[in-house]
Amino acid sequence: MKIYTNLNYEIIGYSPSHIPSEYAHEYDVEDDTLNGRAFPVICGYKYEPQYELDFNEDGSLKYDEQGNLVYKTDEDGEKIFTGYAFYPFVDYQVLEKLQVMNDENEKKVTELQLALTQVFELAASNIK
Repeated sequence: MKIYTNLNYEIIGYSPSHIPSEYAHEYDVEDDTLNGRAFPVICGYKYEPQYELDFNEDGSLKYDEQGNLVYKTDEDGEKIFTGYAFYPFVDYQVLEKLQVMNDENEKKVTELQLALTQVFELAASNIK
């Protein structure tokens, strides 16, 4: 599956259901990465590349003059990539409530679909 993020690596869509018309980054991820989370919940997560941090001699994180973290670089001066982080940037309790609401709504839709199917079957049997 593909996920799509904005410039801040906030997830704004995923394939095949929610493909945004514009996005900054596109990533191929395992299908189970989103673990059945609802779309509004997924939009509270980031999928962000991570790089190897640099440290001072005393073991503390190294920062530049502007207060930004300093990353180790390879011989070409490129940051050393270590993988991706998938984490919420919206309060986790809010995301959990959104998921519960979505699950309840999906259950209601399923119940309504079942009821409609029964009504149609009953109507069809009465036509015969």
